[in-house]
Amino acid sequence: MRPGEVVEVDQSKAVEMIRGGYAEAVAVTDVHERSVAMVMAPEARTKALLDVAGIGEASACALIEMGILTAAELAEADAATIAKALPGVGKVTAARWIEAARDSVRA
Repeated sequence: MRPGEVVEVDQSKAVEMIRGGYAEAVAVTDVHERSVAMVMAPEARTKALLDVAGIGEASACALIEMGILTAAELAEADAATIAKALPGVGKVTAARWIEAARDSVRA
């Protein structure tokens, strides 16, 4: 997420993001029989996932939903865990993302 960007996440994930200071609540609603929350990133405290080479909007949202909220968290993640959690993402792609996140955090 970038500052000011609004994304939709499961309500439990939204609570976690808000408590961690990564997001501010915008709205809570029911979509397809599940509670979701719209959250907005506050001022940038850390590098966003979208700043990592190879990470697009869909991938960033999927990573956020699995609990990886920042480039720093992605840099510490396990490629096998990401590949298992995200359909269509293999270990090689996940490893590239992790390395790109490490480069982004160092920059």
